[in-house]
Amino acid sequence: MQTDRYRLPMATPTAQSAWARNIDASYPSNVFAVVGFVVALVALGGMSFFVDDLNLVGALFAAVAVFLGWAIGRELDPDTPWVANIALVAALVAALFFTPAALATGVVLIALRSVAGTVGSPLSRLDLVVVAGLAAFAASDPVLWVAGLAVLAWLLRAPEVGDLRSWGLGAFVGGAVVGLGFLWYQWSTDAFESVEVTGTAYALAAVAGLAMLLAARPLAVTSLTDSGSGPIAWARVRSARIAAGASCMWAAVIGGVDGFWSIGPVFAALAVAAVFRVFVQPASKPE
Repeated sequence: MQTDRYRLPMATPTAQSAWARNIDASYPSNVFAVVGFVVALVALGGMSFFVDDLNLVGALFAAVAVFLGWAIGRELDPDTPWVANIALVAALVAALFFTPAALATGVVLIALRSVAGTVGSPLSRLDLVVVAGLAAFAASDPVLWVAGLAVLAWLLRAPEVGDLRSWGLGAFVGGAVVGLGFLWYQWSTDAFESVEVTGTAYALAAVAGLAMLLAARPLAVTSLTDSGSGPIAWARVRSARIAAGASCMWAAVIGGVDGFWSIGPVFAALAVAAVFRVFVQPASKPE
């Protein structure tokens, strides 16, 4: 299938971050993402005037989360821009009914990008701050524990992490200790809100699990990493799809319906990747 590959201008060996990717207006998929973000902002912003539990600031963050759904689609299917494009539309439709959390979705995005290895750049010193903050936030919110563990696994095993691996692990452990300490404080002071996990939440977990199984069938990947360090490994993309499904399932059984939809854009991207894997790429196999 012919694609624009949405290769990004910072995709060079001198990239300053293991996770950052720019937007290049010369690629149609990137333009679609920007237009989609604006449409999401207008739609959700307009809805905020009629919905009591959504204000303009919340609408802005929800629109960011919708955009992140597009970015997650890129990670789950690097060869097919339409997966990301349709994932954005699906994330927007879901956001009209269930407001997603931009920060939580962003944490999962970083985790999936790490697992997939699409950037291929080593950790930078600035990334150490990101690692610490990500670990703190993920540890403080049980819904994000799977994403946090995925980043930890990347720090431990990924070959591209580079010379700052030990520093990255130290930053992760330090941030996680802070996050767990905050979580313990909430529990000890009864400030932590208990969550009712209903049958609906378990049903959502089951649907996410089915999407994960369908999306995780072996597939061919031909795109190169942004750093130019080589082709993206199909097994890592498959692992990213499994991590996305596990994150959604965990969010449902730990955080209930609200926890699941807080990272709704992740599920949207996974579901679209699963549909493409079954109906559009049924004969796609790794070499």
